Amino acid sequence: MGKKSIAVIVFILVTIGFLFGFVTYNERLGEMLDKEISPQVVVPEEVEKPQQPVTEEPTESEPDAEEPDVDGEPKEPDEASELTVIPYIIGLHVEDAVKALEESSLVPDIHLEYVDGVEKEYVFYQRPPRNQEVPAGTTVSFSVSRGPYGSLGAETKVMMPIVMGKTRAQAENALIEAGLLVKIRESYSSEVMKGNVISSDTAAGKEVEEGSTVIITVSLGKEPVQQVMVPDVTRHTRADAVSLLESAGLTVSITEAYSDTVPVGVVITQNPGEVLVNPGTTVNITISKGEEPEPDPGEPEEPEEPDDPEEPVDPGTPSNG
Repeated sequence: MGKKSIAVIVFILVTIGFLFGFVTYNERLGEMLDKEISPQVVVPEEVEKPQQPVTEEPTESEPDAEEPDVDGEPKEPDEASELTVIPYIIGLHVEDAVKALEESSLVPDIHLEYVDGVEKEYVFYQRPPRNQEVPAGTTVSFSVSRGPYGSLGAETKVMMPIVMGKTRAQAENALIEAGLLVKIRESYSSEVMKGNVISSDTAAGKEVEEGSTVIITVSLGKEPVQQVMVPDVTRHTRADAVSLLESAGLTVSITEAYSDTVPVGVVITQNPGEVLVNPGTTVNITISKGEEPEPDPGEPEEPEEPDDPEEPVDPGTPSNG
């Protein structure tokens, strides 16, 4: 019994000591935590709110309606550049795609590619995508099916069609129907009507590989004449006047005249004056010869003596006859 009592007493003492130590530890831990939290935290007066992430709309989504201005009316487009909307041409036949783009004032750029699952001569890709608002004249590239990949070995020669003299649209359609790609160049021409084909880099009737690129040059019409301003050369010396006029791309015609007010060798007048004219226009200038000299009186002429008058004949005197 004595050993059991001692064991119980020891257990009770150990338990009491453990509980005391646990309580003391918690008190000290609480004091330490209070000290760490006690400093006052300075909160800024204005806390900037985080911005909401901007989510871009998909490229091919429908364009938003125009925002009205202050008066409630839609904003006018910028007059400096004409804008147009890219049409959706995927799934169209190549001819219909070209027509749709040209009706929207866009430039078609065709690429032929082998692809599975798309019927030959139909569009399966375009760039930029539809519904984008772009300046008129923007190039839109699109891919046209040449058939499945297995048809690669079936390439054939095709004959280059006649395109000279045709309109741009007619030439493009003829080349596309022949299985050829088209690249357009433009040039001024005084002989070929604007919009018609001047030339091509491949002769008509020549056999070429199907899918080859043909470059055609389309007329921009007559080159506009850049007029020049006629400089004022009056009161300039002859040499300076000629130099100024010829430097402006003009032709000079010179005459001379006497002048009591303009020194010798200086321009008296010009025709035309300071106006816009075509390059090569003739400008007439008059150069001073100085004062007109007085006429030279020379030696005075002696008056001619009159002939002696014939003596009157007496009618009574017989003649020698």
